[in-house]
Amino acid sequence: MAPQAGAAGVAGVGGQGGNLSGGNLQFGGAPGCAGGIGGAAIGGQGPNCTGGTGCPSTWAGASGAGGSNFFSGAIIGPTSVGGVKAGNGRIILIPNCCTQPTVVPIANPNPICAGQTVTLTATGAGTGGTYTWTPGPVTGSMITVTPAVSTTYTVSGTNTMNCVGTSTILLTVSPSPTPIPNSNSPVCTGGNINLTVNAHTSYTWTGPSAFTSNLQNPTITNASTLQAGSYTVKVTGAGGCTAQAVVVVIVNPTPPISVGNPGPYCAGSTINLTVTAASTYTWTGPLAFTSNLQNPTIANSTTNMAGPYVVTVTAVGGCKSTGTVNVVINPAPTITATSNGPVCIGQQLNLFANPAASSYTWTGPNVFASNAQNPTIPNAQLVNGGNYIVTVMNAAGCTNTAAVVVVINPLPIVAVTGATTCVGSTFTLTAITGTAFAWSGPNAFNSPVQNPSFANAQTTHSGNYTVIVTSAQGCTNSAVANVSVIANPTANIIGTNTLCSQNFNASVNTTTLTASGGGSFVWTLPPGFSALPNLTSNPITLNPPVTSTSLVATMTVVATAGSCTSQAVYQVTVYPNPTITVNSPSMCVGTQVTLTANNATTYTWSPATALTATSGPVVIANPVITTVYSIIGSGIGGCNSQTQTQLLQLYQIQP
Repeated sequence: MAPQAGAAGVAGVGGQGGNLSGGNLQFGGAPGCAGGIGGAAIGGQGPNCTGGTGCPSTWAGASGAGGSNFFSGAIIGPTSVGGVKAGNGRIILIPNCCTQPTVVPIANPNPICAGQTVTLTATGAGTGGTYTWTPGPVTGSMITVTPAVSTTYTVSGTNTMNCVGTSTILLTVSPSPTPIPNSNSPVCTGGNINLTVNAHTSYTWTGPSAFTSNLQNPTITNASTLQAGSYTVKVTGAGGCTAQAVVVVIVNPTPPISVGNPGPYCAGSTINLTVTAASTYTWTGPLAFTSNLQNPTIANSTTNMAGPYVVTVTAVGGCKSTGTVNVVINPAPTITATSNGPVCIGQQLNLFANPAASSYTWTGPNVFASNAQNPTIPNAQLVNGGNYIVTVMNAAGCTNTAAVVVVINPLPIVAVTGATTCVGSTFTLTAITGTAFAWSGPNAFNSPVQNPSFANAQTTHSGNYTVIVTSAQGCTNSAVANVSVIANPTANIIGTNTLCSQNFNASVNTTTLTASGGGSFVWTLPPGFSALPNLTSNPITLNPPVTSTSLVATMTVVATAGSCTSQAVYQVTVYPNPTITVNSPSMCVGTQVTLTANNATTYTWSPATALTATSGPVVIANPVITTVYSIIGSGIGGCNSQTQTQLLQLYQIQP
C-alpha cells in the first residue's frame, strides 16, 4: 500500500515497504519479532520480541528508483523525514531479536553444614554470556559462598544478544550440633569416672590411656592417675553435621606432703611458701596470716613476719596432711643517693651513696654502671641525664636501693646565620636560643645584641664573626658565622645596532650581542624579538620582528657574579625592507617600453640586455624577444626588497 504524505504505511519484515509519496513522514517504534508475522506501522509501535527483554529491532532506509537515500543507518525511536520525492524511497525493517536464555544454577554439595563453603555454578547464557548473582551482587559463572543460614540465590544470565534469563536456587544450611560434655570430676584413685553428654545421633569418645567409647554416657571404673586428663567427645547431629567438645577429668591421689621455703629472706623481699599438690590448702602463721593457696606469697616482708608457718592439705575424699616450715627474715640496709646536679653539658657529674655498706651497684642512663660508692662521670652529656639507682648489700646479704634524678642542662643551641651579600647592601647576623649574647668580629666589632645589622656593607666587613650565648640555666656555647661581601659586577653589551627587518637579498637582519662583566647573564628582549640559543646564553644571536616602519628597541641584560647583579641596556634600530611595485606594460616588436618601480631609495635592474640603464626607478626597455626583467630595491639602512620580476611579452604587428 502506498502511503500518502504524513500518513501511515506498512513496511514488510526484512523486505520492502510501500513506495513513499512526497511529503513529511514520521516512523519508528519496535519492529516485529524474528520469525514473526506482521509488519510495523510507520509512525506506530510494533510488538516486542517474544520471550525477549530489551532486544530492539532497527529501521533502515534504502534508495528508490530515480532518487537517493533519504536516511541511512539504524533508527530506533520516532524519526521524521521531510521533503521526500514521490516514489523515490522505501523503508526496510531489519529484525534483530533474540531468545531468552534458560539459566540453570547448580550447588554442590547441597545441603551444607554451618561454616562450610560451597561453589555455585550457572550455565545457559552461552559463549560470551555473563552472570550476576544476588545476594551480592557478584558476577561470574562460578562463585563460592559461605552462608550462615539457608539462603536463596538468584542468578541472571545475559547472552550476547543482551537477552536476560533468571533462575533461583535454595542453598540449605544444616545447623552444627552443640555437644555439652560433663563428668563427676574430680575423683579419687580407685573411683569411677562418669562421662556424660547431651543427646545426639551418634557419639565417639577418646581420652587418656587409649580410652574410646561410642556410648552417650560411658563409665570408667577403678580410675588411676593415668586416666586423668582431657576427654574429647565427637557427636553427629540430625543433619549429618558433626562437632566436638572436651571435658577435663582430675584423678587425685592420696596427698603426700612436703613443705618448704627458699629463705632466709631479707626484709622487703617476698616470702614464698610451698607445699606438694593437694585438693585444698589451709595456711596459718605469724601476724594472723592465713591462706587457702597451695603456694602463697607474702610481699614486702618485715622482720616481725618471721616464725613458723603451718599448712594443712586435704585430698579428694577428705584425706588431710599437715606440715610446718620456719621462716627467717633479716633486716635490709638503709641507703640514700644524692648528686651534684644539675650540671651543664661538659661538666663533671658526681654521685654519692650513704651510709657505707659492704658493696654498691650503680645503674643509670646510657648503660651507666659502677661498683664505686661515689662514682663520677666527667664531660657529662644529655644522655647522662635521668634516674640513677644504687643497690647496696649488707653483711647478711640483704640489699636495698635508692635513686636520684640527675638533670643535665643543654648548652644553648647556637644556630648562627652569616651572610653573602653585595657591596652597599645591608646584612644581619642572627643567633637563636639564649638569654645573653656576645658578638666579636673583624674591625674590632663587638655587640651584645642578639641579631646585629650592618648597613652599606663593604668588602672590609668580610670575615668570621663569633658569638657566645648564655642559656637561662647559665650554660654557655659559641658559634662562628661567616660573612662575605662581594663587589658588584659591571655589565656591558657589544654588537651591531642597526638591522633589517628581513634578510632579503643580503640584507643584514641578525646580530650577535655579547655581554660581559658577570659569571651568568639573563637577557630581556622587547616583544617580537627572539634570541638563540636562549635568553640565558652569552653571546646571543638577535632576530628582529618583521616591521613596515623603522623602530628603535632596547635590549637588557642582567649580569650576575655570585649573588650580586648589574644591568646594561643596548639599543637596536630595525629598518623595514622596502616592498617595490613595477608597472606591467605590453609592447609590440620594434617598439620600446618604459619600466617604472617605486617604494625604494635605489633600484638595480637585470639583465642589462636592451635596457637604457640598470639603476634608477625608471628605465626604458627595447628587447627583440620576450624578456623577464628582475629588480631589487634598497631602502633606508641598506635593507633590500624581495626580487620582483617583470615579463615583457612582445606582440607581432598584424599587417
